[in-house]
Amino acid sequence: MNGRARSTWQWVVWAAGHYLTSCVVFVAVWIGVFVAPSVRAPRSYLGGFVQIDGISHEELVTRGYADAPRTAARFPAYIVLSWAVERLTGASAALALVLTANACFLAALIVLAKYLAERRRVEGGVAGPPQRVDLTLLALGLWPFSLFFRMAYTESLFLLCAIVSMYAIERRWPAWAIALVVGLTTATRPVGVALVAVFAMHLWQESRRNALRSPARSLRSFVPRAALWLPLSCWGLIAYMAYLHLQFGDAFAFAHAQDMWVRRATYWPEKIVPLVALEPLWSPYVHGATTYWRSYDSGNNPLLSFGFVNPIVFVLTVAAVVTGAIKKWLNGRELLLCGLLLGIPYVTMAYDNIMLGQARFASVVFPAYIVLGRLLRRLPPWAIAVFFVLCALLLGFYSALFAGGYGQTCRVLY
Repeated sequence: MNGRARSTWQWVVWAAGHYLTSCVVFVAVWIGVFVAPSVRAPRSYLGGFVQIDGISHEELVTRGYADAPRTAARFPAYIVLSWAVERLTGASAALALVLTANACFLAALIVLAKYLAERRRVEGGVAGPPQRVDLTLLALGLWPFSLFFRMAYTESLFLLCAIVSMYAIERRWPAWAIALVVGLTTATRPVGVALVAVFAMHLWQESRRNALRSPARSLRSFVPRAALWLPLSCWGLIAYMAYLHLQFGDAFAFAHAQDMWVRRATYWPEKIVPLVALEPLWSPYVHGATTYWRSYDSGNNPLLSFGFVNPIVFVLTVAAVVTGAIKKWLNGRELLLCGLLLGIPYVTMAYDNIMLGQARFASVVFPAYIVLGRLLRRLPPWAIAVFFVLCALLLGFYSALFAGGYGQTCRVLY
């Protein structure tokens, strides 16, 4: 098979894999909306994909940021892209949001495959053989909380931007090109600033390489490059803050808007000790406590409760990253990215919101799927099959709960 035929075949395989794994979500949404809906279930199949944050995104595509600061917490990249899809296709705002999310997720899978191949080429086999790449992509496609990559949420666009940013760094694109991609990530979610730190690390590594690891020469090379390119890599966040300042007189309206969604507003001195003691991770399982998961989630089965599962998924993701660090399966830039993508939401939101949404936030930590792919490769085929069947079942259950309005009832998904 020649190079062009192989490339075409890969596109077919990626598209088919995305479709087949997404079918689990598509069927589950139908069940959630029409077979086992809650009292807050939407009345249409499309409405099952546009829940909670998705409803706010639909309003923003239709009306813009008319209700800031309430809507300021929703960053603009996904909104603007969906608005463009709506205008170009004539689709409704809801359909444009769902189409954009699914297209971004398919693109993310494709770029991730290319990123893994580039890692393998540059780092001498760290990503493993091609079969391991397939397992990594399948793990991402069937991970239970990958349901948000198919919903009217920002996760799929953020995932795509993060992978493209890392791919650009791995390929050593020009600094201005990397800065532009990273800047788009900062316009997608606040945690996009994690990529700015990774970009800074890349600039430092490049400076050391060019200066033959001389500390003085490295610093002299790094400082002017960082002063030039790091501000550009924040262009999305800077532009959004400028817009908020001009429109509403508050450049930090996106941060202030978060106060409207917290469960227990606290000052920083009050939560430093609980965060260090990892209280958000274990307090949902303390019977009788105000943070006990059953006190804000009426579900009877803990495995089907978002409130019960959020801390577990967060810990599993951390464990995967730690495993990747110990085994040296992840490089320094990936470890920094993972630490920031997990650490920023934990420090800023985990205590106030009792780990609300942390499983969703952890779903975009894509290097964890690289580790998962390597671990799966060590298992016998039957164990791999069992793992993916369980993932598909949970993905279906969570998708049905989300689409059926149960997430809005207990408000644990954010």
